[in-house]
Amino acid sequence: MENYDKTLTELGRPPLWLRDKVCVLPFSGRVMGLYPAEGLNVFWTNPALNSVAESRPLLSGQTWTNLGGDRTWISPEIELFIKNMSHPMETYQVPAAVDPGNYQIVRSCENEVELETAITADFFRSDCKVRLKLQKRITVLDKPDIPFNLPPGLAGAGYKVECGLSAVEPLPDSVRPAVWNLLQVPGGGEIIVPIKEQALPVEFFGQPQYHLQNNNIRAAVPAASGYKFGVRPEDCTGMMFYRNLAAPQPFIILRRFEVKPGGGYSDVPYTAPEQPGSVQQVYVDDGTYGGFGEMEHHSPALISGNRSSLTDICTTWTFIGTAVKLYDFVKNFIELK
Repeated sequence: MENYDKTLTELGRPPLWLRDKVCVLPFSGRVMGLYPAEGLNVFWTNPALNSVAESRPLLSGQTWTNLGGDRTWISPEIELFIKNMSHPMETYQVPAAVDPGNYQIVRSCENEVELETAITADFFRSDCKVRLKLQKRITVLDKPDIPFNLPPGLAGAGYKVECGLSAVEPLPDSVRPAVWNLLQVPGGGEIIVPIKEQALPVEFFGQPQYHLQNNNIRAAVPAASGYKFGVRPEDCTGMMFYRNLAAPQPFIILRRFEVKPGGGYSDVPYTAPEQPGSVQQVYVDDGTYGGFGEMEHHSPALISGNRSSLTDICTTWTFIGTAVKLYDFVKNFIELK
């Protein structure tokens, strides 16, 4: 088990535990851990968090550091994270107003916590500052939202995240902010994205190393070189899996989210900013940043004069059991999509 709980507490950033299943870090508004069994966190977290000395600069809030877990950002990426589109990688920077943000605890109890943060961020392409409010409610779930009974021999844990995003003042016409949730998974397994028949992923950057078979995109984690792809809303099934059957305790992660075809998604590749937006994305690291994978999705965007607030809801479940039972679980779920 990671020692991040002890480290974070010692450094004045104590996490909150929802029952003994979900670990929430109010600093940065993350879910740091999901535990289907005692001591088993299925998320990737930064190994530096195991050391107080190494963690101290990570938690200062002065510069962004990838802490891991399940985080919420604001998209589109080309507006908030890239200062100069002519040099995207060289000018990429995570805005501190987004991460770690300035989250405050609104309410907490045994199985739920509500957080909120005020965001004032530069939208570089639109050349303006935008004021937003982000609210998050994280709730432990008692029953899996699956279309069949959980097979005998499997155990699980899950939670729901409800994100409310609103504009504090009228938005400029060119500004289209949205909720962007990113769940980080460890190396050693694969991300599986079921898509609609004959759909193709959208390449964002890097050399694609996924496999497309039977309307499922399979991406091993980590990869030989880092890359990212997306799925447009009309091609998306609103789910993705992470499957690690080679782990000492085999497990899967299931993320489900809302999809609204025609809902106005705004996140696009920096190489093709005029193309339609994607709702779902996968990033696979090559070990440069930690060897993790990211299961990502976006909400529809806020729109000037039309939609000044929105709510995004997603659920995350993990299940443990034998490799055979978990393999069959994913196979049956995909066939029922």
